[in-house]
Amino acid sequence: EICEKLAGVDIGKAIAELKSLKDVVRGCLKDVRRIIYDLRPMSLDDLGLKPTLQKYIENFSCQHNLKIDLRIRGNIDRLNDKNIVLAIFRVIQESLNNIRKHANATHALIQMECNEKYITVRIKDDGKGFDISTLNQARRDEESGFGLFGMKERVELLEGEFYIDSVIGSGTTIRIQLPYGLQGVIL
Repeated sequence: EICEKLAGVDIGKAIAELKSLKDVVRGCLKDVRRIIYDLRPMSLDDLGLKPTLQKYIENFSCQHNLKIDLRIRGNIDRLNDKNIVLAIFRVIQESLNNIRKHANATHALIQMECNEKYITVRIKDDGKGFDISTLNQARRDEESGFGLFGMKERVELLEGEFYIDSVIGSGTTIRIQLPYGLQGVIL
């Protein structure tokens, strides 16, 4: 509408406004692509969990000035259940977002361990920590996010276990343990 009005009065201003709008649209498109990728990276199916996590962590670390170490023990390539792979990715993703938003941390460690029956993932930060007893209050608070509860529900839907440990002044650790071999569960 602005361009239509300017076109009759000052074509130069109309062209400048169109260029500005083009930049805004490109930025929005970039944001939408990033959001879609973050929901379910195609590389999970194409490349697998390890390379997808490595790339995500590298980008996240650069964008948010957070040192992140990824340590994997066992054969992560044996994870072929797409639901488990996605759950692990989403828990790590949400944990890193929580660390960025709330922890004031400088370092995070992600450890994954695969054995014959389970995969265990630990995400630990060196941030300020928090009083876990406040989680029940936060759940009732309409203003609080649902990140931790969403992670817990996702893991429990896959018959896994979710633990959180935090000490004020000493950081937070999230640990999940998921069994292999679940079929037919869609998240």
